[in-house]
Amino acid sequence: MALTFPPLTKATVDAINFSEIYTNSDNNNLNFDLLYNNRELLIELPELKIEALEHNIDSYYLICEILDEESFDFLQLLNSKIIKHLSKKSKKWFRKKICFDISDIYNSNLLLPKNFTGYPRIKIRIPVKKGNILSKFFDSKGMRVSINDVKQHDEIGIILSLNSIIFNQMVFNFDITLYQSRKINTSTEMNLLTDSESDNEIILSEEKALFE
Repeated sequence: MALTFPPLTKATVDAINFSEIYTNSDNNNLNFDLLYNNRELLIELPELKIEALEHNIDSYYLICEILDEESFDFLQLLNSKIIKHLSKKSKKWFRKKICFDISDIYNSNLLLPKNFTGYPRIKIRIPVKKGNILSKFFDSKGMRVSINDVKQHDEIGIILSLNSIIFNQMVFNFDITLYQSRKINTSTEMNLLTDSESDNEIILSEEKALFE
């Protein structure tokens, strides 16, 4: 059975809430989770273009141009909500008022266009466990492919997991992971994600501890 995703609207952003802050037992970072209807939040972004695939020792990141205005507006509204929450809660969490703009220590995944005619971009973590990439990649025909088949300038539709805000080294980071990616053309639809209990367990539970 195919899963459905919340619409990319202000009403959806308004319905997102945050868990209480907690300490991650694996790395002692402070975290709080994003929840939608008290569950982990998956969203679908239908139209992006790959700008770069970054890789260091144990991390992969996908940087994509956001080609549709609806997706960008949704992410921008969500960013604003997160910043307001950080501003509201910081005194309680740290037992003192933070004297500088909270947005200065919040690492947004949204990136400005490189020029006036460019598109805004998003940086997405590709989850890795014990050297294995957990995200799934598909070609335009729906066939499973390797990350090595993902190329710059490919147009893709993606499914993201919006996980947690993580406080590490005096910076708040928004942990967004890639669930699935599919190369698209004018006749391609996503409709890939099935309601698999094992799939959900992998991406939504195990991956929260991987962000460094």
